Amino acid sequence: MKNVLTCIFCMLFLAGCGGKALDQNGIVGSMGIDKDGNTGEYIVFTQMIRATVLAKGEGGGVQEPPTEIVTSRGRTLSEAINNIEKDFDREPFLAHLQSVVISEQLAREGIKPVLELLATSPEVRRLAWFIVAKGTNPKEILNTKYGLEATQAYSLKNIVENRTFEASAPSVLDMIIKLTGGEVDPVAGVVIIGEQSSSSESQKPEEKSTKFSGTAVFKKDKLVGYLDEKESQGFNLINGKIKGGIISVPSPTEKDKLISITLDNVKSNIRPTLVNGDVVFAINVEGEGGINEQQGMVDFTKLELINAVEKEQNAYIEDVIRNTIDRVQKGYYSDILGFGAALHRKYPKEWKDIKDQWDSIFPTVQYTVNVDIKLRRTALLQKPLWPEE
Repeated sequence: MKNVLTCIFCMLFLAGCGGKALDQNGIVGSMGIDKDGNTGEYIVFTQMIRATVLAKGEGGGVQEPPTEIVTSRGRTLSEAINNIEKDFDREPFLAHLQSVVISEQLAREGIKPVLELLATSPEVRRLAWFIVAKGTNPKEILNTKYGLEATQAYSLKNIVENRTFEASAPSVLDMIIKLTGGEVDPVAGVVIIGEQSSSSESQKPEEKSTKFSGTAVFKKDKLVGYLDEKESQGFNLINGKIKGGIISVPSPTEKDKLISITLDNVKSNIRPTLVNGDVVFAINVEGEGGINEQQGMVDFTKLELINAVEKEQNAYIEDVIRNTIDRVQKGYYSDILGFGAALHRKYPKEWKDIKDQWDSIFPTVQYTVNVDIKLRRTALLQKPLWPEE
């Protein structure tokens, strides 16, 4: 495992343009990968960025589109990528790759061929996001522009980076590490095409938008299902992958009113314990919460009300975590949570004895959930601004 990680680390520094000038290469912002169900051929969609158009900026006259989607086919992925040059006047340059979007069909069939190519191609930027196109095909994702960026590649990049609580955002490198390690099943980001939930004056009502939502769950290298946004919250809470996130819980004094809380400095750990030969996992989550808004009339100068909100908050988080664990244990039989890896770290000898049976053991293991999120920032909302009428 140590040698594998060393090799992967070295890959990060291998990207380059092969000695060619930048204007002799076609800069690839995003790449989509699909497979023809009839012929078995790989289909690769590359979003080529017209650097010269972006450099000119806005001006008079007819403007060229800043990107072009090039489609190529091949019996292997290498063939498909090599065939790009037959239909485009530039060699694809992958060092600026922002995302790799694969189809559901290919994800369910298995992603090892995709990751093997991405791992061994020296040009590929392995910090690109790895995403599954749910309910649509990768080409449609690459063709859908949303937001203020000039290219879809950077719009999608920004959407992914902004949605870190209700979704998962692993990189190509993350996927390679998970699959080569073998102890933690991988997850991927999920992107869908939907109606715009918000719009600006420049956007047409019928325009579609790209939405980054939820988590794609894999069993080894095959897609087995999805977590919704709330289940993805639970997954990220268990793994401590929280960079801010808002939850809403009922007010302790008015159950039909909500209090919105921003989570911060969340840390978590998974601690296995052997009890009479059986393993029990303790999931511990701690951090801080700040009250953003309340619909009711809670007086936060009263300690007992702060404690009541904390209790509601922690109960909500525990429920979300339990629902996520139940989903992956009994719905997908996939250890994306890293229970096996935690067991290996603490009990290496016992792990060696059961690792070959872990797939059948994982769905039945017992666990406890302990949540301790303290409310800190209540000063600005100590009392309602207006008394109840």
